[in-house]
Amino acid sequence: LPITLTATYHQRPDIAQFLVEKGARLDLYTAVAIGELDMVQELINSGYKAVDDFNLDGFNPLQLACFFNQETTALWLIEQGADVNAVNQNKNSIRPVHAAAAGGNLTILSALLAAGANPNQQQAGGFTPMHTAAQNNNPAMTALLLMHGADPNIANDQGQIPHECAPNR
Repeated sequence: LPITLTATYHQRPDIAQFLVEKGARLDLYTAVAIGELDMVQELINSGYKAVDDFNLDGFNPLQLACFFNQETTALWLIEQGADVNAVNQNKNSIRPVHAAAAGGNLTILSALLAAGANPNQQQAGGFTPMHTAAQNNNPAMTALLLMHGADPNIANDQGQIPHECAPNR
């Protein structure tokens, strides 16, 4: 992975930005992760990468935009037809709805659901976005997911349904 993306993965986008300012070249995935929408648009519109291409770590641009709360970039990728149900290419089975739930961004999650994302998809461990909403004690996210057909009775691999994952149950 490029050092700029590695820095972003470790919650150090400031380092990635510093490296870019010093001349490091941005790849599509780092541009997405740090919210450089102009660069993302240039790389995709030029045909350098497709909107649903995966990086070496198994994530596509939409999954990264959702996880890193890059709202403008995520919304643009959805408008460009990014697959809102794409599963990442590693053992975690993460889809954009999982990444958006983890990131806690209701605008991104709402856009994914409006574009047809399945709110009941399970990632590794059997967790759904509802499990994440419960773990994060996020009633607004829970309500949004329920409005879009999320099933509150899907158990994870440990037999827990979402409300059993809430910290203050």
